Amino acid sequence: MSVLKNSAKKIVLLLSALGLMLAFTGCSASAPQKAKAPQEETAASVVIGKTGKGSVKTVVRNKTGKAIKEVSIRQSGDGEFSKLDFSKASEFKNTKLAELNIPAKYLKDSADAVEKDGDPGAAKVNHRHLIDLSLSFSQKEKHEVDQLPVETLKTLKKAELRFDAESDLVYFAGETKKGEKFNTLESQKALKAAAEKAQAYKEAAEKAAAEKKRQQKKLQRNRQRRNRQRNSLILRITIPLPHNKTRNPATLNLKAIT
Repeated sequence: MSVLKNSAKKIVLLLSALGLMLAFTGCSASAPQKAKAPQEETAASVVIGKTGKGSVKTVVRNKTGKAIKEVSIRQSGDGEFSKLDFSKASEFKNTKLAELNIPAKYLKDSADAVEKDGDPGAAKVNHRHLIDLSLSFSQKEKHEVDQLPVETLKTLKKAELRFDAESDLVYFAGETKKGEKFNTLESQKALKAAAEKAQAYKEAAEKAAAEKKRQQKKLQRNRQRRNRQRNSLILRITIPLPHNKTRNPATLNLKAIT
């Protein structure tokens, strides 16, 4: 009996010690709690452009990595940009949402929308209203997002402005209410390549024109020099001097003007 009692006491002591160990280490035994990811804001922090009758509203998030200080707009093909006013904030900060309002006048047909055959009543095939956005990050850094179709902007469920470091381009990306993806990066690259090619042609043409002008001036100078030489003849007349013991004749140069 004493042996059984001793065994029972040992078991009780072991269980007590185990209980104390679990009490002190209970926190470490529990699974670590995962930190919750910060929730993105769903309300626009800035309104860009004025709302009005016929205007198109798009909610866009800034994912460029930088704050946008100014946004300007033009109809694609026009020369000048028009600044869009900011309200609620002085800049469009990174990761924030903005309400972008496209004024109704940019949905009107541009002058070059008429068919080339000159028939005003001809159907406009695949005609879209396109706009360009100019984004200013600073006085020295500006980017353009060109040829955005306004009709597509109407259908977007969510949209983002993104920056592609490899091509140094800001582009528009989004998803329509039907779940279709929308991305302007490739078209931006194509437009940039076309602009660079056109600039290269322009510089080559200007260089060729400057070289042609230089050659013409050179030919003109040579022609004038030949004319002066032809109109100014030097006659060398030799006159013997009787008292010249060395008998070296004196030479008299006369200029004859023809």
